[in-house]
Amino acid sequence: MTRTVVVLMLVITLHGCGGGGGGGDGGGSGGAAAPPPTQSVAGIWEGTLSEGGVIVNDASCLVTETNELACILFDASNGALAGAAQGTVQVASGNSVSGSGVTYAAPGYVLTDGSSVRASFTITAGTVAERSTLNVTISSLGRTSIFSGTFNPLYERDSSLSIVAGSYALFDVYGDPASFSIDANGVLFSQTQSGCVGNGQVTVIDPQVNGYRVQATVSNCPGLNGNYEGLAVTTDLMGTNDVFLFGVFNSNAAIVGAPTK
Repeated sequence: MTRTVVVLMLVITLHGCGGGGGGGDGGGSGGAAAPPPTQSVAGIWEGTLSEGGVIVNDASCLVTETNELACILFDASNGALAGAAQGTVQVASGNSVSGSGVTYAAPGYVLTDGSSVRASFTITAGTVAERSTLNVTISSLGRTSIFSGTFNPLYERDSSLSIVAGSYALFDVYGDPASFSIDANGVLFSQTQSGCVGNGQVTVIDPQVNGYRVQATVSNCPGLNGNYEGLAVTTDLMGTNDVFLFGVFNSNAAIVGAPTK
């Protein structure tokens, strides 16, 4: 069977200012009720993507405080990398979520139309309960899928360049084994066995939460050369903050990974 990636999103936050207008005219009664406070969707969200009630992908998603999103998709049947997504999301009012973006299939996978490797998606409906649950309906290529996620408290860890600095192993670029390192100033370097070279910069988004911005330039790598931007978080494998889970994107391709110290 052809392995399929259902389109997924990673959500971003839009902090609302809360209520508007309250009250006022002296007597207190008869005024319009204040609208409910806007929920935040900032965080790391772990969940599943399903179509027709069948889970197709597992997903790890980062939500930034600046209306950006990135998400990594894994094959629900075997855990293999299946693709990634990038986009934007808005919380219009209360807990109502909408947004749009682009999904990329990893080599060996296709998107839901059976042939595409890159496609746009739209969040047609969704709700968020701050620091708890996120559920959205996604439309892409004429089909509908559902993302159901829960908040991961790893988001509430501090971030710093000293946390991510180091030499990493267990990294490859779509099957091509590679070195991966980040120095004390956030300078990123990677080189695959076949000669692809990545030079980039990691920066802290907010030191009070777990999230990083990643910029990289790939060269000597046919099919992947170019400038990329994306997001990353740290997770745990054998130790604390020893995995640098990232996704970077441009108009043609995505590169994702989980190198481990």
